[in-house]
Amino acid sequence: MVSRSYQENTDNTAAKRRVRYGSYSEGYDPKAVEHDLLTIRQLMKGRKKITMQLAQEIYYKIKSENIQFHSDTGEDFLHKLLQNMTQAQIQKIDRNVQRKKQRRNQKKQLLWINKKIIVGMFTIQLILCVVFLNWNLILDFRTNYETSRLQAKIGSQNTDFAKKGTEQEVQNAEVGTTQESQRTGTEQERQTAAGTKQEAQQTEAEQEGQATKAGTEQEGQAINTGTIQSSQQTIQSANAQVNQNEKTAAEQENSKITPTILEKFRVLYHENPDFAGWLKIGGTKIDYPVMSRAGDNNYYLDKNFTHQKDKNGLLILDYRSDVLAEKQNIIIYGHNMRTGVMFGTLKQYKDKNFCEAHPTIQFDSLYEEGEYQVVAALLSEVAYEDEDVFRYYDAIDISTEESFQAFKNNIYQNAIYTIGDELQYGDSCLVLSTCDNYKEDGRFVVVAKKKKYL
Repeated sequence: MVSRSYQENTDNTAAKRRVRYGSYSEGYDPKAVEHDLLTIRQLMKGRKKITMQLAQEIYYKIKSENIQFHSDTGEDFLHKLLQNMTQAQIQKIDRNVQRKKQRRNQKKQLLWINKKIIVGMFTIQLILCVVFLNWNLILDFRTNYETSRLQAKIGSQNTDFAKKGTEQEVQNAEVGTTQESQRTGTEQERQTAAGTKQEAQQTEAEQEGQATKAGTEQEGQAINTGTIQSSQQTIQSANAQVNQNEKTAAEQENSKITPTILEKFRVLYHENPDFAGWLKIGGTKIDYPVMSRAGDNNYYLDKNFTHQKDKNGLLILDYRSDVLAEKQNIIIYGHNMRTGVMFGTLKQYKDKNFCEAHPTIQFDSLYEEGEYQVVAALLSEVAYEDEDVFRYYDAIDISTEESFQAFKNNIYQNAIYTIGDELQYGDSCLVLSTCDNYKEDGRFVVVAKKKKYL
């Protein structure tokens, strides 16, 4: 019943085992025998006789679980099993075991592949999460880079301006001398014209007197008439010269009050005419350009200096604000970004101690440099159109005592704290506004008044 080839294989295995355990007679190894006897008892499960059915079950278990015998005792047991089975039964069991192993290997491969897929998906998700969580940092890097680039241009302009300082001073001195000479000349011309006019009037009076005394002399009258006409022409010419000089002086006076862009901002203004100034606050990350677009306070909410999309946006000067006018509020808006860019660190002014350590805000408009002293910090909100409430963002013109008092009262009523000198009529204020989630449409506002220098 047992195939000859299988018998030969069994004999060869037994021979190899005898070589391995050559220190024992006839391949005897107590430990190996003990191991095989224990295995046989577990396979027989207390049954004494090996039947064909039992032989198939045990053989199937041995092959499927890859049980190994280490002594002749175990090989003899295996030989008895084979003797109780036909060759067809043995081959069938071998095929079944082989298929089972193949399925098991396929499952292992599938499990390995699935693990790889899961690990890959987890890695991708982890990368996406990291990118998503750090996307703000990536955008902030771009924002900070753009800001540094603009700061470098301002610095280079200041350097160039310092190099040209001596030349400019010389030119200013020459211009001043020229203007002084022009003023002196104009004054002399005015005096000369006035003297000519006075002489002409005296001559006219004398000629009239002479004409009265010699009224009967025709020739004298003709001479007097010609002299009078000449005098009148001289007076008209002098008056015209005086009017021209006064007009020139007025034009020169008007040219003095025409706003001039600060030298350090000329390049940035040339790159983007919406550039309105620079805001810097010590102790915070706030050190950014301020933009203002005519009729539109929303354009730079999601754009950078070069008009590219940027969720950080830029600081925005309310287009209704006049940076040169007195008794006016300058309102600047900015996003409250979690990463701290733009007005993300303005909330530090909620702490009065921080304000006491950093009471000054520097805002240089396009035309002049300015320092502002913080006077209050407050919480407010954007009101609906039908609500009859005070809107700090509409309180721009405070030139009248009534409008100023309304602004002041509402600021102090809603203030988290006040600090420093009290607001006085005639002050110009800087109002910094950003979002705050203390309520829906909430706003955090810092109010500072412009420092006055004697």
